[in-house]
Amino acid sequence: MNYQPKRVLFGLLLAAFLSAPLFAQSPAAVETLEQLDGEAAKLGAAIIQKLGTLGTGLRIRFGEFSFEGTDTSLGTYLTNQLAAVLVKAGGSGYTIITGPVTASTGENAYTLSGEILQLGANIRVYTKLTRSQDSSLGAVWNTDFTLSSFIEDLTAVSSPSSSNRVRRDSYETDSRDAPVAAAIGAWISRTIHEGDEDWFQVSSDRAGVLVLETSNSSFDPYMELYDESGYNQLDEDDDGGDNSNPRIEVNAEAGQVFIVKVRGYGSSETGDYRFRANLEAVEEDATEPNDSIEQATLLELGSGPLSASLRSRSDVDFYRLEIPAAGRLTVYTESRMDTLLTLYDGEGEIIDEDDDSGNGGNARISRDVPAGTVYIKVRGYDGERGSYTLHFEY
Repeated sequence: MNYQPKRVLFGLLLAAFLSAPLFAQSPAAVETLEQLDGEAAKLGAAIIQKLGTLGTGLRIRFGEFSFEGTDTSLGTYLTNQLAAVLVKAGGSGYTIITGPVTASTGENAYTLSGEILQLGANIRVYTKLTRSQDSSLGAVWNTDFTLSSFIEDLTAVSSPSSSNRVRRDSYETDSRDAPVAAAIGAWISRTIHEGDEDWFQVSSDRAGVLVLETSNSSFDPYMELYDESGYNQLDEDDDGGDNSNPRIEVNAEAGQVFIVKVRGYGSSETGDYRFRANLEAVEEDATEPNDSIEQATLLELGSGPLSASLRSRSDVDFYRLEIPAAGRLTVYTESRMDTLLTLYDGEGEIIDEDDDSGNGGNARISRDVPAGTVYIKVRGYDGERGSYTLHFEY
């Protein structure tokens, strides 16, 4: 008997099968819960159709839909939603069970579970129907979603208090040499998983005060600021923002580039957070020009603090006080930058100077001065720019 025609036919069928795409459907663009409900209903209908081919008296239990080995909101949703679809369908051929499979329920028992994977810009859900007696696969379905912000939120974090449940976010793998570009003014949702640190590149399109901050963090984040090389550290902060979030403010030139690192305060700190770089304009300074002793702005004792700004790296501000009698003069600044204060007598000779005796890098001088003219010079450390408030008390 000649079996050659059958072998040829089988070969042609096999070749056609292998050359055809295994999964042909396009990823679903899911941006709302209603759209996700619709995709779950389609998957549930396919499952019910398959169950109808397996006979009657089936017992169906639901396992975990895990994302790279962890629980996520999307996994919990799929478990609950598919169970609801099957119960609502009310199929006579199967019964939903919630407990473990036992000897009495093991016959004709199946488990529905799934694995969720991120594949580039898509999320794929592999749903498996497994026979409980021998763990054999009865069926597999795949459902693809584009990685929209809605889907990303559902797959980001399941339990922030457990470090091994925090997954890699869609921006990984970022590093010191390959940071994520952060647009000015836009929040970026990220996660810190075990052993992780996130790197950002921020470019200032104009001069101003660059504010770097995190929010909505489920852990204690820590921030470090570097220059464009990513290796020369400029600043760092732990709890300078709201609710134990870090916040760094730095004066930026137009076109200046910074590298920012966010990590957990401790090695075991993991969770989700948001990062933003915002640019604030430097306030106008009504005291200008006062760039020399000869141009010093006259201050009236008892008139209260004065608001001003340093608008360039070379900018300095001079002020003049007329002291009626010998006494103690206290001068200090309040600002986001690191200020320097210098106190001169009426002849222009230095009486005192200070860098960091005030709060948070601000300068402060308090000493006895003679009657007569006293000059005060304010400048930024290493050319820092920004707004400040000058206090003078006598």
